[in-house]
Amino acid sequence: MTTSDATVEKKSEKSSATKISWDTWAVLTAFVAALLIRFGVVKHIPW
Repeated sequence: MTTSDATVEKKSEKSSATKISWDTWAVLTAFVAALLIRFGVVKHIPW
């Protein structure tokens, strides 16, 4: 059972387009956390 090159290329293009890098997740998480703290949703962060 073999797959054609076109099928492999389509799968790799689709997976790379839908993935979000770890850096992007980290930035989005930090941004959301900053907004929650800024608007007072999170009152105290226990360090």
